[in-house]
Amino acid sequence: MASLSNAAAPPGRGEVTRCERQCTWVTCSEEDAAASDEYGPLDIQVEVGESPLFEHSSDALFLPTEDVNIAKKSFNAWYNSGVLAALDTLAEHKVDGQVSWPSKMSVLLLGAARSFSALHSSFYPHLLMSGEELLAQFSGASHWATCPVRAMEWHPHASRLAVARKDNLVQVYQMQTTATSSCPHFSTGRMQQLKHPEQKRISSLAWKPYSGSVLAVGCQTGVVVWQVRSHPGAPRPHPQHLCSNGHSPVTSVAWSSDGRLLASASPADTSLMIWDVTSPDCTGTPITRHGGGGVSLLAWSSAISDTGMSRLLTATPSPLFRVWETRCFTCERWSNLAGRVTAACWSPDGNVLVFAMADDPALYYLTFFVSKTESADESTRRVGGADTAIKCVDLTPVEMAAANDMDEPVTVGGCVQSLAWDASGERLAATFTADSPGRDLVAIFTTTSQPVMEVLPCGFVRGRTGETPEVVTFQNDVESGALLSVAWSSGRIAFVPLLYNTPHSLDSASTVDTLEKAQHSVSSIGTAFNSPVAPPLTARQEALHKHGFGAAWPEQSPVPRTPW
Repeated sequence: MASLSNAAAPPGRGEVTRCERQCTWVTCSEEDAAASDEYGPLDIQVEVGESPLFEHSSDALFLPTEDVNIAKKSFNAWYNSGVLAALDTLAEHKVDGQVSWPSKMSVLLLGAARSFSALHSSFYPHLLMSGEELLAQFSGASHWATCPVRAMEWHPHASRLAVARKDNLVQVYQMQTTATSSCPHFSTGRMQQLKHPEQKRISSLAWKPYSGSVLAVGCQTGVVVWQVRSHPGAPRPHPQHLCSNGHSPVTSVAWSSDGRLLASASPADTSLMIWDVTSPDCTGTPITRHGGGGVSLLAWSSAISDTGMSRLLTATPSPLFRVWETRCFTCERWSNLAGRVTAACWSPDGNVLVFAMADDPALYYLTFFVSKTESADESTRRVGGADTAIKCVDLTPVEMAAANDMDEPVTVGGCVQSLAWDASGERLAATFTADSPGRDLVAIFTTTSQPVMEVLPCGFVRGRTGETPEVVTFQNDVESGALLSVAWSSGRIAFVPLLYNTPHSLDSASTVDTLEKAQHSVSSIGTAFNSPVAPPLTARQEALHKHGFGAAWPEQSPVPRTPW
């Protein structure tokens, strides 16, 4: 089992990570990084104030009205706040100064309900939290309540980046190249802003596969589904607001591999919601399993070859998680864990699940399989997961010497806050919780599956002084490796090329020249859009073109990747 002491030395304080090249890390000073950033990092500055972590009620803004019918008042209380609020309204009702019989019955029912709620909450303490406290506890960002960027997601097939801000705004950026620069950059002129009255306190984002423009936004009131415009001047269709009684706040959303189904999760609801986006009214179906106290995290795998089946992880606020096969929606459960699952992601082929748990500084993985008999008979289909998860990396904090051997030792490691796996399956990124010693670093791991599954520490990514990583994600289909995107606590979004498929050796001339060459190696991210003559379409391009992508998007040359 590997440990962080096997990784390359972390950057010293005052240094910024620029890129990785064949497991060798290039760093420079903060001044040099700011002066020569080819990607034009995005700085998200939020000026709109946010309320503190407790719920505000608008009832205090209005004077009470005594002449409103008690039935209407009870109905309004139930509609706005639920059954307990309606019973509370009836319990306070009096007729000519005397307690009425509906009030007496409501007091008895309210007492019984509160006793049951207290007993239930003793098993699941998170049910006593407010909506904002649940979002802060179960979202992927380390400091969700204060960080300017609360979620971030690359489109799986296009060079689009969606960023959710603290002020309830979603911005969509388009990466592009120009004739004067071979390196891709972001154009603020092509940035789109998405805002909706129901889009409050955003927790997660998810792009629909095989669609160029559909984006799901998980928030406190449910899910808002957007149809992002192809260009800023195009008309924008009205977004859909998906909600269900008791299913809020939503802390995680995930699309099926074919883009037909959308899943949403809420820690306050024991039901997993599956939305059929192909139906005109976007029908939602609750799938309920008792035990766990809710659903806090989702991770939907890619389709498994030869079967078309995919798997869906549903983690709960308690030490229990389930994995579903998504044809018949049967599940298997794993319990008696060290803590709740805080982060998880699937391998590109959908057969390996890597996850981390609260209060346990380690990474684990589960392998899955589908037998021939199960794949042939859907009525007996099972998930096919291993009985026991295997601990693959020990993340116990360790003290390491800084890379420049000049600074004081750096402590790395801790419990994991979030995970991201690149599309090739060769790089895994992890951030640490706010109380971990290594909270100001992003840990990078190399991953292989042949002959056995192996996760090895590779190195660390550091931002500017005082910054901690909040959200990490990878851009898909990068020819020379992977492009890691990090949203830092300052509101800055940085892009770190991880170049593990380039045959060239590391140039030792200077860190700036080395980075320019490294960034030139990933210029294929955007140069395809400027190609004067498009090559013949491949089968993959034709499939993407049918789902709304331009025919001028050429297939990138094949890259040797580790098979999964």
